[in-house]
Amino acid sequence: MKRKQKIARNVMICLALIFSIHAAMGFPPYTVKGMCRQVQRDYLLPELEPLYTFREKHSYSGEWLDRTYTFIIARCRDTYFSFQYDRDVLRQELMYSRSVDVGEGHLFMARKGMMYLAGDFTGIETATAVVRATNGVDVKDFSFAGELLAEGVYGFCYSERDLVFLDDSKRVEEMDLGEISMYWYRTPHGENGYSYDHAELPVTVTLKDGAGNTVQTLEMSVGTYELHSWY
Repeated sequence: MKRKQKIARNVMICLALIFSIHAAMGFPPYTVKGMCRQVQRDYLLPELEPLYTFREKHSYSGEWLDRTYTFIIARCRDTYFSFQYDRDVLRQELMYSRSVDVGEGHLFMARKGMMYLAGDFTGIETATAVVRATNGVDVKDFSFAGELLAEGVYGFCYSERDLVFLDDSKRVEEMDLGEISMYWYRTPHGENGYSYDHAELPVTVTLKDGAGNTVQTLEMSVGTYELHSWY
């Protein structure tokens, strides 16, 4: 067998092996458009238009493979969706722990230190979000200026760090929104532990035009689980 024939044969064997592995995994998507198509099929939706994508890699102790998380905000007509995929070398799947968030007209949600607002922002120049937290006695308002991340998506940064552990030595006045979402919404569990409660915090978003006039005020909410999630 000639050298070129051997090379062609080996290439064909490799391609067949890759296809077999991909088929055995259920043909997982690896592109943003492919992920949108899978969500379309799973949720019986018309075509999704991706608006914003954020990827990050994580290396976990005890695991030799890096994981890549792909977070996507997409639109279908006037309905907005957010979802996240988890990928390593051998698999790619929609993260069950995040599922799919859906918003009619607008979508507001939080992930890893950033709150996201998706919608039609024609004529809008600035967006401000005010989140209110309470422990039943005290009330604390947090105000955030929005940054336009992509057409149809504003971001509001509320925490600069991952909240794996809460520093109880901090004063309430020094805590950011992510920390408050843990500190005020928890129940003692066992001798030294806590369980964290789910609550929906009210959010008021003010959208203004270039002249500083208020165009629209949105009454939204964000979950405490989302606010202190680190993935």
